[in-house]
Amino acid sequence: MLIVAALVIGLVLAEMLVPAFNNLFWFLHIEMDLLNNIELIVFLVSLLFIVAIFSAIYPSVYISSFKPINIFRGKTKFGSGNKFLRILIAGQFIITVYNIFASIVFYQNGHYQTSLDQGYDLDKSIVIPINGQSDFVKLDNALTQNPDIVLTTGSNTQLAFNHADATFQHEGNDWEVGWLNVGHQYIETMGIQLKEGRVFKLGIDGPDAKNLLVNEELVKNFGWQNGSEAIGKRLYLDTAYFTVVGIVHNFHEKIIMRGGTIRPTIITLARPEDYKFLTARIENGKLNEANDFIEQKWAEIFPLIPYNGYYQSRAIEVVQDTNNIINSVNFFVGFISILLSSIGLYTLVSLNVIKRIKEIGIRKVLGASVLSIIHLLNKNFAGLLLTGAILGCISGYFVMDWLLDIIYAYRLPIDLWPMAFSVVLLTFIASLTVGTKVYSAASINPVDHLRNE
Repeated sequence: MLIVAALVIGLVLAEMLVPAFNNLFWFLHIEMDLLNNIELIVFLVSLLFIVAIFSAIYPSVYISSFKPINIFRGKTKFGSGNKFLRILIAGQFIITVYNIFASIVFYQNGHYQTSLDQGYDLDKSIVIPINGQSDFVKLDNALTQNPDIVLTTGSNTQLAFNHADATFQHEGNDWEVGWLNVGHQYIETMGIQLKEGRVFKLGIDGPDAKNLLVNEELVKNFGWQNGSEAIGKRLYLDTAYFTVVGIVHNFHEKIIMRGGTIRPTIITLARPEDYKFLTARIENGKLNEANDFIEQKWAEIFPLIPYNGYYQSRAIEVVQDTNNIINSVNFFVGFISILLSSIGLYTLVSLNVIKRIKEIGIRKVLGASVLSIIHLLNKNFAGLLLTGAILGCISGYFVMDWLLDIIYAYRLPIDLWPMAFSVVLLTFIASLTVGTKVYSAASINPVDHLRNE
């Protein structure tokens, strides 16, 4: 009966949480349709019987092990050990400490991701996918009418969303690096900082047709002592030699999640007929107004093609969305873990109080204080809490260290204070859970419980 009631309440909660779940994961759409989902009905019925059977096995075996004659003689102490229950409670404490700890660590790292320097201006660019030089020229001419659009450029690749790899030869070795194939003024438009040398000059058929820029990471990997040594080096790429004419500061060519570390990167000048993107730089913070203007001009020039422009800041918004999902899931799971631990702990305390209620009455008759009885009842749970805290922190550290390496390209080291906070919070919640029950038991009138002795 309890499990059926839990199943019904669970289905009601699921129905309420499905819309929130769909909002959390934008790429999914889940519907609760029990009547037309035979597989789900079979699963729920199977779950009902499996949980019922396994939850009844332990108490059934436990009670069946008692000898009737000992029960009638009063020699059997029901619930005297509760070792299995204590193991379950300690396990819940471990899971709860881990989930609280994980929530804090993920929140810290999520905030850290958004504060990382991308190496270029995230909040000043709008990127519009196009198809070649003709589209670029038409749209570029229209955008010159807006004074807030200070620079425009084309490119074959785009930071964060359309990166490429290249393999070139240098001193007899093959090197695989990141590759940006961009137009004139792309460096200035995106706000990538030049460290040494110069940027590209106008004209693909000019002297820069066979020149390239490299980032600091490439200079470091090649063992060049400084940018001055790198400038003038010749790299064999795509059946031709290219000369390094400039060094730029490091930047993130990929989204800064797993695999988004800064890597050696080259930047070459793209031919206009290969342009796939037009990037516009907007000053004065008028991105929304400029985007409305660009969308209007797009509709005039290309009325049959949908406008798919986006802010370059989407590169960090993707990271924020991912972190928000992780944080929401962890906070929810942490809340459920705390709730289950509190329920389990309250159950254990209640059983302990019932078992020792007459002992408590006798102690009070003999002059025991409320504080001494509270201490007597609480000391058994301190060990469970300490065990859960220690194992939860240890497991949480190693699991989180592994998970952070999987999810993030850059991450914070794990501090001690999230562990301490997790233990303090669990201790506080456990104290509230136990406190009411224990205090009421310690405050009883012994006459009420010793009258039948």
